[in-house]
Amino acid sequence: MSLALAHKRKVITEREKQQKLEQSSEIAVGLSKLLTESQTVKGIVPAELQKLEKQLSSDLETLKILKGDQQRDPLKAEMIEKYRPLCEWYIENFEDWGHLQSLAWWLVWQYDLVAFEEIEPLLYQGVVHGLTQPKIFKASWQSWYCDVVKDHYSEQLKTEQKPDATVINKVITDITNGEIVLNAPLKAKLFALFGKLAVLNNDHKTAVRAFEKALSFDEAVGVKKMLKDCNTMLATQLSEDESETLPVDAEIDEEKQTEAGESHGA
Repeated sequence: MSLALAHKRKVITEREKQQKLEQSSEIAVGLSKLLTESQTVKGIVPAELQKLEKQLSSDLETLKILKGDQQRDPLKAEMIEKYRPLCEWYIENFEDWGHLQSLAWWLVWQYDLVAFEEIEPLLYQGVVHGLTQPKIFKASWQSWYCDVVKDHYSEQLKTEQKPDATVINKVITDITNGEIVLNAPLKAKLFALFGKLAVLNNDHKTAVRAFEKALSFDEAVGVKKMLKDCNTMLATQLSEDESETLPVDAEIDEEKQTEAGESHGA
């Protein structure tokens, strides 16, 4: 192949790619305008949005062809905007998010590109509303979300002294209440992280309970030494508390003895 022909094909390919991106933006703008100007029946997907849903498979194939984040991230950003009208319509109108593959991918793309704190509330809503995970995922949406939470806090503990525990508190509560069902190793890791955060806050009682729970799910979770240290810390604190009360008790006993002696003298 001549250099001229190769250059010509490269130019054509780039031009076609740019045209597709421009068309995607135009579709997103048009659909957004449609949703704001027209009345829709709750639960019935507008025809224009159904057409957009049908483009998902093709867009996923295009994404699969690209290599590396440098190529994929710009397309993900474009598809986030392209599918925003459809996914926001789903969120507003559907209580059950099962089998909404476009919504699942839309949230995954945002997780890849935006800060965890920004997208986490929507990821959690996927758990609440029973979102079905993308078909290529091996785990359920619940498991994927909790794995994301685990990774987030594992990284936070490496860089911050006291991460905000709001999200993991919510997850632990849901696991305890049976609202989130996970495999034992993942539960063990989450309870272990919960215990480590409790240690940072000097809440050794909570840490002990969390570590014991983690070990009940997986003895190899790696918190046996931390559990022992926390129990030692609690025993030391108990001993110190008792020693602090002894002088007061002794003074009371001495006063009673003095009073008894005076009454005898009388």
